[in-house]
Amino acid sequence: MKTLLIIGRFQPFHLGHLHVIKKYSKDKFFIKIGIGSSEKYHEKKNPFTNIEREEMIRLTLKENKIKNYKIYHIPDKIDDTEWVKNVKNKIGGFEILFTGNKHVKKLLKDQVKIHYLNEKEKPRDISATNIRKKWLECKSKKGLPEAVFNYLKKIRALDRLKELHNNKKKVHYLLKEKKLSISVAESCTGGSISRALISYSGSSEFFKLGFVAYDINSKIKEIGVSKRVIKKYGSISREVCKEMAIKVRKKVKTDYSISSTGYADPLDQKAGLIYLSIASLNNIYVKKLNIKLKDREKIIGSATKKAIEFLYDVLKKEVL
Repeated sequence: MKTLLIIGRFQPFHLGHLHVIKKYSKDKFFIKIGIGSSEKYHEKKNPFTNIEREEMIRLTLKENKIKNYKIYHIPDKIDDTEWVKNVKNKIGGFEILFTGNKHVKKLLKDQVKIHYLNEKEKPRDISATNIRKKWLECKSKKGLPEAVFNYLKKIRALDRLKELHNNKKKVHYLLKEKKLSISVAESCTGGSISRALISYSGSSEFFKLGFVAYDINSKIKEIGVSKRVIKKYGSISREVCKEMAIKVRKKVKTDYSISSTGYADPLDQKAGLIYLSIASLNNIYVKKLNIKLKDREKIIGSATKKAIEFLYDVLKKEVL
């Protein structure tokens, strides 16, 4: 009996995966299913545990009366050679590989003689990322087998996805948990970053002070931005944003600081060009945004959301 190996993260298992398995099961193939990144869970891109993913697969295949399969758990490895070795030792031989991961295709192509499923045979416009997005927006079951849809409801997947996408709450938790302090220097966002940081009770434990410095003089007088830097680069620039973050952190004596400067007025030619900066004890980070919106409040809202995401990524990198 020939063997198909299908490798994916299955976050969640969807109709595209099922389509491939049904096709080869019908052609009398034995199906080997590799759950990739099996050690990852409760993350934005990996919300479900390996046990939950296996249960989704088993329930779906049972519903479709498919019995000729075996499931394997494949953790990530830092070294590609080790990963390939682990896959070969754990799973054994196979004639056909199906995976949506280009890197996995490359690794196994170099090591094993394989054939690839014709992409035309795969249902279009189905991806786990889009399914999670639709699920968040409207609990849509599009792209999901019935068994998976029912299982996601049972484990309250929507609540989990909302929690994982709530960067404000995650930033709040990290700052409190790690006993870190933060200060803010805003221009174009007009205090909305500070407002986001104090959205939950207990924020007084980490939030120390927020400045809204809208004109050049307030940036110089209140925050301490250098006149020379403003003159050389302009008040709305990467360099000024960096200075705002560095100066406010030193002034307020906090572990972290975040700053913003940019163009929020949709009538401005450069509307949507925004700089964000984060300063910590040993590092300074800058992010440039180009927000393609034509409404002032929406530009500010989008910049604030991106600022909190940026802050979460920095905290995750530095303190986790």
